[in-house]
Amino acid sequence: MYTSVSAHRRCCVVLDIFFLVIRYILRFQTVCVHSIHFFVWLFV
Repeated sequence: MYTSVSAHRRCCVVLDIFFLVIRYILRFQTVCVHSIHFFVWLFV
């Protein structure tokens, strides 16, 4: 029982970290896209 609960908690923690990383990657990707558009607009 204890092992299954700890494994479930570990899985939840892994999922939380996974979603957090995805959120940060998406935010960084949008920032990169905006900066790329800005540089293209700047140089063109």
